[in-house]
Amino acid sequence: MECTGKLKSISQDWMSGKWEITFSTDENITGGIENIKDKLLRICVKQHRERRSLDANAYAWVLMQKIAEAIHTDKWCAKRCGSKGYEAGLCSRIHFC
Repeated sequence: MECTGKLKSISQDWMSGKWEITFSTDENITGGIENIKDKLLRICVKQHRERRSLDANAYAWVLMQKIAEAIHTDKWCAKRCGSKGYEAGLCSRIHFC
């Protein structure tokens, strides 16, 4: 089950020491509750971000291709370098003019 919502409250049970976290959502999640009730869950909370559109994604690849041509490498290396690859030493193939 996946949905969007907001963190409502966090509290700690003083006897057990366990944390209780409450979220609120406008989505109807009743269908998914019965499948997970009383089962051990893996919980991951992430800040919601709008997904990049296909047009924006295509434009990003066009820009990476232009960067790759300017630095005489391929667009995959340009992508890795753009996503913190430079600090990790992944861009040793780049030859600057």
